[in-house]
Amino acid sequence: MLPGKIKETLIKVTRLLQDDVSWAVDGSCALALQGISVTPHDIDILSDAHNAYRIESMLREFLVREVRYGETNQWRSHFGVFSIDSVKVEVMGDLQSFRDGKWTQIQNPTSVSIVSLELDDVRVPVVSLSSLESSGYLQRRLKREQE
Repeated sequence: MLPGKIKETLIKVTRLLQDDVSWAVDGSCALALQGISVTPHDIDILSDAHNAYRIESMLREFLVREVRYGETNQWRSHFGVFSIDSVKVEVMGDLQSFRDGKWTQIQNPTSVSIVSLELDDVRVPVVSLSSLESSGYLQRRLKREQE
């Protein structure tokens, strides 16, 4: 399950965003919400490029790093960072990862499977375990937890 501060912040983010934008919880929070034994230290939000900028405007008061397109050797997306109640929240729009010598297909809420989970009194959109497994994230994260 989620550490208390992460859970509280995720509920706050969910209430702020509601259904006004296309988004879903990704990464270690998505795993923990679906019963996988990992300890999230931040909240990752998957979106598409357009909605990443809309999220930025909705969370402007918490802004640490403006959403902008960028890439590294491993990732590329429209990426921004927020700090909400001392919890780091990262937004990734049209995320791609570099695997086996090529870029993966764009990942956003329309290209991955999303499940809706109840967290206290709110419904939270979450990237499904099947999508996290097919992207390779589940295996990489479990390996990291064992190290």
